[in-house]
Amino acid sequence: MNEADQTGGASRREFLRGGARYALLTALGAVSATLVQRSGGKLAGQTCINQGICRSCETLAECGLPPALSAKEFYFRSSRREEAQTIPLKSQSLLTSAPTSKGGVS
Repeated sequence: MNEADQTGGASRREFLRGGARYALLTALGAVSATLVQRSGGKLAGQTCINQGICRSCETLAECGLPPALSAKEFYFRSSRREEAQTIPLKSQSLLTSAPTSKGGVS
């Protein structure tokens, strides 16, 4: 009689372990599917209102979508380049600022 109880106890224990394992696996799959479906590749609460044309969009300054971020970086770089071109350079060159010797070249 003891042998029947030990065999039944071992199979019951394996049944409970297997059930817990599959329940945990199912829960993990459901959480993963929910997260993938919810993200959808977009930032939370942000959708493009101007069909991806960032240059004329009125919400460009507040937008965090990837095309807007690269457009802002491009506009920042080109504005810095334009500022560098409009700043007057010193008219002094290295040749005129170097001291010259009176005796000529030795």
